[in-house]
Amino acid sequence: MEDTQALAKALMANPSSAGMASLTRTGPAADGAFMPAQYYGNRYESADPKQAGYFGELARPDGGVSTELSFDFDNNGQNVQAPLLTPNLNAAQISELLSLQDGQRPSQGIYDAAQAHAMKRGMAGMNPFWTPGEQFTQVPK
Repeated sequence: MEDTQALAKALMANPSSAGMASLTRTGPAADGAFMPAQYYGNRYESADPKQAGYFGELARPDGGVSTELSFDFDNNGQNVQAPLLTPNLNAAQISELLSLQDGQRPSQGIYDAAQAHAMKRGMAGMNPFWTPGEQFTQVPK
């Protein structure tokens, strides 16, 4: 546990992504290793811990990383939590998400794609979020 916290602190203090393109995988997820959820905090309006996401850690222009960028939507009166960073996004959409500043909202196309992905996984009985044990998805070029 202490090793994980030390690694997290080191990554936050000096991210390996500094100066690199925003779609570069960084940190522990870059080699396929799983970083424990406590490193990422909790999901949007939830006590559920964030996971590594479909792409692993993605470098943000501000030097941080993103893994899920969760949101919620209504599905026939049921609130559904889902990630915005999903495998059905293209490189431009992922770049848009990673570049958003506080208070900015993604385009409707991103919300639509993320919702469609969540619904598809839900229909298959799967969690809308990436779960440990699943393979990471290749970041689109």
